[in-house]
Amino acid sequence: MLTAHLTGKLVCVCVFTLTGKLQPQSADRDSNEDADDSDIVIHEDDFYSALSRLVPSLSAAEQKRYDSLQNMFTQRRHGNQHASSSSSQ
Repeated sequence: MLTAHLTGKLVCVCVFTLTGKLQPQSADRDSNEDADDSDIVIHEDDFYSALSRLVPSLSAAEQKRYDSLQNMFTQRRHGNQHASSSSSQ
């Protein structure tokens, strides 16, 4: 469910989930001084709802660029490891 295009995704989902639960209670608290935060219950569906509201922090083009850079550096690193292991033989 969590895509690679959502950096820091787990924290964001948790924050969105909690704020989604707190916002309605905040309005209730303004009208009712006896409101109690201990009544907050978070269900699995709340996480899915939060996930559906998240937007990627990178555009598709930015993500593609980062992916290509990562691939380039990974290939270089693996190339250097193979070169150093074959030269030591």
